[in-house]
Amino acid sequence: MNKGRYSRENHKLIVVWGLSGCGKSTVTKLFTNTYKEWGIMIEGDDYFKPMKPKIILSSGKICSNWDDPDSVDWDSLNRKLESALITSNVVLGTFIPLLDRIRQKVNLVIKLDMGENEMDKCIAARLITKKIGDDRLRAMTDSVMVKEVVYKFYKSLPTNTTDYTISVFDNNGRRNLKIIVSELANLIM
Repeated sequence: MNKGRYSRENHKLIVVWGLSGCGKSTVTKLFTNTYKEWGIMIEGDDYFKPMKPKIILSSGKICSNWDDPDSVDWDSLNRKLESALITSNVVLGTFIPLLDRIRQKVNLVIKLDMGENEMDKCIAARLITKKIGDDRLRAMTDSVMVKEVVYKFYKSLPTNTTDYTISVFDNNGRRNLKIIVSELANLIM
């Protein structure tokens, strides 16, 4: 595991990651709201740079590439983690689990897995989380973005640093959120 400089021995840093739309933010927020005494949640999405690298899709559309590691302000994220770990345990929800860019000691890495047809599930979830709604042009552009950028980047990420995987879907669809949070708690606490 990553042996960073700043982590206090008695405080843990847990990284929860997964494909866009899998529920990282929702699960980690509910975990820290349910188990307030355990620690705090830091949302990786809060550390995106205002200006992200651009990418040209096959359609010719130019889009901001949120799924590029250079889109994250790693220095600000590391300062926040360093500060938070002085007084509390931290669960970090992030799409980009590049542990080599996190300077703190990471105690546990948990992946939220969408299972079969994960790219289609990602596209469907993003319609809701990105508030695309009935805007067909935005929906088509986002679908292309997932297929050409998001999913390819996700599949390129190292999985050998993941300690545990929690399935967020079963044969009946998305699993009950409270059960997923309970599984997360069992791994962390």
